[in-house]
Order: sequence, then C-alpha cells, then structure tokens
Amino acid sequence: MKITRITAAAVVASLCILVALILLGMHCINAALYADSPEAITIDHLRAGRWGWLSDGCPTPPYPEKYLGTGSWFTGYVSTVSVTLKDPDLEARSRGLITEIKYHGLFAMKESSKTNTYVITTTGAILVFNGTGKVRLLEKAQGW
Repeated sequence: MKITRITAAAVVASLCILVALILLGMHCINAALYADSPEAITIDHLRAGRWGWLSDGCPTPPYPEKYLGTGSWFTGYVSTVSVTLKDPDLEARSRGLITEIKYHGLFAMKESSKTNTYVITTTGAILVFNGTGKVRLLEKAQGW
C-alpha cells in the first residue's frame, strides 16, 4: 500500500476553492432573498415602466397608468422631482471638475403601507425618499 503525501500547496488550494464556493453561495442566497423583497419588486416595476416609456419614444407627458399599471398595494405617478446629489466617484474620476449630478424624476411609486417613495429617473437611477423628505441614491444609472 502506497501512502500519498498531501502538500501544503494542495491544502491551501483546496481551502481557497472551498472559501470561494461558500462566498458564492452566500452571494446567491442574498441575491435570491433580495429579489423577492417588496423594495426589489417596486424597483423592478419602475424599471419595466421606464423601459416601456423608452420603447415608446419617450412620450411627453408619460402616463403612469400605461407604464406602471395600477395596483392596490402601490400608488404610481409621474415624478417631477429634480434632485442634485454629490457624487464622490464622479468627482474623483473628473479630478474635481464635476462634484454633483442632477437627477430628473420620471416615475415614482409608493407602497400603500410604507413611508418610502421610490423614484426612477429619466437616466435609470433609483432614488429613495423617506417620510421626512431625505433622499438617498439607491442605484446609479448604468454607464455613470
């Protein structure tokens, strides 16, 4: 019977693969949990409405009933909000020339039982307004 020696490199490689698989699994579980959350459903609804609006040639005024539909769990409407937010990433990339981005709302949705209002902008960024009027950028538009 021949005894095979396991090298330190083989042990380290095996542990690295195991850790990578665990991290990938945790990422997939988190993504799956988030995908079914009310926030994710609302954001997907807003994205679909924006894509419909873009596909129709960006008609003015946009009709929320056509692009967001109607539902008992949310109120959908046209957002006329314009918000200027600081963007540290853009400031770094532009070497300090551009420090802020102005976002123009397109559609907004508010769940009936929640205080947050979600806004998708004409460029596809997602903003969240809480009940006190504070705004945060939840997701940048792709390509920014």
